[in-house]
Amino acid sequence: MKRHQYQLTLLEPLWPEPIKAFRQEAQRLGELLGQDHDLSLLERRFEALVVRHEFAPLERSFANAANHLHSELRRDAFDLGARVYAESPGRILVRY
Repeated sequence: MKRHQYQLTLLEPLWPEPIKAFRQEAQRLGELLGQDHDLSLLERRFEALVVRHEFAPLERSFANAANHLHSELRRDAFDLGARVYAESPGRILVRY
């Protein structure tokens, strides 16, 4: 995703307004995917702590909160990804 953003940055001077908007959406998509990944890593760390008795009561509420947040992040990422990748590169070139 970062490479794609860099490529868009190079193209932005050619079509400033549309490329900037497209780049910002791609950047937001990368942020959503990164947050979902970070949450997965946090879940793994928490799983290692659950074996300790003081963390066991938090297991269910943490899992529920994490699942809810995963759902939100992934829904937003899929919606945004559908917009970002709706057009093929060839159609974008023809339009501009």
